[in-house]
Amino acid sequence: MKTTEYAKLAKDITGLNGKYVGNGAVKLENGSKIQIGENVAVQITNTDSGYDSIMYEKKNGEWESASTSGYKKPNTENVHGELLNDVYTFSEACEKYGLENSTLRKRIEYEKGKENPELVEGIDYRKSGSIWLITKTAMERLYGNK
Repeated sequence: MKTTEYAKLAKDITGLNGKYVGNGAVKLENGSKIQIGENVAVQITNTDSGYDSIMYEKKNGEWESASTSGYKKPNTENVHGELLNDVYTFSEACEKYGLENSTLRKRIEYEKGKENPELVEGIDYRKSGSIWLITKTAMERLYGNK
């Protein structure tokens, strides 16, 4: 598909004007982005309280909304203490919570592709070089306070 066709297709799907930004993505006039594939498209809207998404499917040549989901951002208004003390390496977290060393890696692998995962990469955990990190908040949510 030509790059000029993506914005037109995005308008056909969502009813909103937009600008092609590369890799099959269009930034829409309402601030959301839509990623367009051959028979599926996903629109992501960043709101004050979280993220909303709409999945569109192409059926019989017509685009229709197939599903919606939302992710609520964690409340950061009451952040206290030293932020570095609120992040663990996977090894530290497993030791603190009495888990096998591979538990967190296996859990993340299991949740990949789930519609509403309990752990969100970039929010609850991430990899820094060769070290995996996880937030204290995520561990408390999954395993309770320690």
